[in-house]
Amino acid sequence: MKNIIKELAALKEELRAIDEELKTLPPGYLAKRGKFYYHGGIAKEIGITKNPTLIQELCRKKIIIRRKKEIDNYITSSIHSIKNLNTVTEPALSSFQKLIESLPLSYQGFPISYFFHPSIKEWLSKPVTKNTYFPENLKYTTTNGITVRSKSELLIANLLEAHGIPYLYDSAFWIGSKQIYPDFIIKNPFTGKLIIWEHFGALNQPEYAEKMIRKMTLYQKYGYLPFENFIYTFESDIEIPHRLQGLIESIILKS
Repeated sequence: MKNIIKELAALKEELRAIDEELKTLPPGYLAKRGKFYYHGGIAKEIGITKNPTLIQELCRKKIIIRRKKEIDNYITSSIHSIKNLNTVTEPALSSFQKLIESLPLSYQGFPISYFFHPSIKEWLSKPVTKNTYFPENLKYTTTNGITVRSKSELLIANLLEAHGIPYLYDSAFWIGSKQIYPDFIIKNPFTGKLIIWEHFGALNQPEYAEKMIRKMTLYQKYGYLPFENFIYTFESDIEIPHRLQGLIESIILKS
């Protein structure tokens, strides 16, 4: 019960954030005729094919309105189940990619970044320092063309990409005064919240296991809490059907 109450509180906070963001976005909607785009739903429709900034704002507006509707339905259903002492059945909250696919055709075909939270564009545009540790081990290529070091990381990365979740792989991250290289630095595409994902794949090596403990202690010291804004997995998680999918749905997309 505590978990569902905490989750509903987080979703209500997201609804408040959506309402605030909607106040900053333009009125109307995106329309398409032939190859050209128009700003509809305003006093006088205008062509905006050469105005990518306005197109992006209308794309973002559309997807967060869809997200708001899904959250409203989720909260209503969950509260109803709690009040009636039923087992809480969660209506599906769509992945970011699925929400985009559900939009009208006028919104299709744009880069996925057009729909991201505004903070993500700046985050992705900043130069990053990549880990130069054993570059020869970067053998596995994700769906989006990013090279990773293991089959397990490949599976995680491909799932993130399939859900439209932006991430940095093996990139420098300052935590306190220490620079480290998390496996995945992730942003929730709806809210922009940052989440770290570490996959620990060599626990049979004592030195590696000791390093893992030091790293997890460091994360906790600076407020990165397990399964809130910090995910960690092991090889055993890779072997459990739907385990990674569940982590993405329950932590990243509901953060």
